[in-house]
Amino acid sequence: MDKKKDIQQQLEFEGNASNLDKESYDKVFEALSAAPEYEMPSNFATSIIAKIARQERRQKWIFLFWATAGVIILTSAALSTFFWLYGTESMAQIADLTIWSVFAGLVIVFIQYLDSKYVRPKKLTVI
Repeated sequence: MDKKKDIQQQLEFEGNASNLDKESYDKVFEALSAAPEYEMPSNFATSIIAKIARQERRQKWIFLFWATAGVIILTSAALSTFFWLYGTESMAQIADLTIWSVFAGLVIVFIQYLDSKYVRPKKLTVI
């Protein structure tokens, strides 16, 4: 504790410091030199990292749940509107659109694959 010795020498050299100041410095440096009463557990860092990973997984599942719920609600609303406007005889029109729907789904999956392969690893900002 060189700092303690320097302050004590300065107090002794100046001579104008009261005994109360000297006692206060002694108490402060004595308290600082003692080891803390509480020690962190050895697995503290790993437990914090695990907790952060759990939160990220939970947020991901919450997002997926609401995204799935949104897709289901929008699809049912679109089908309800379609049947309301065109009647139930329009199922033949929907059957004609099935091929295009499958193609659109495959395009979306392909875009997601490209996004995960090239954009996410480079940490590019995606809006």
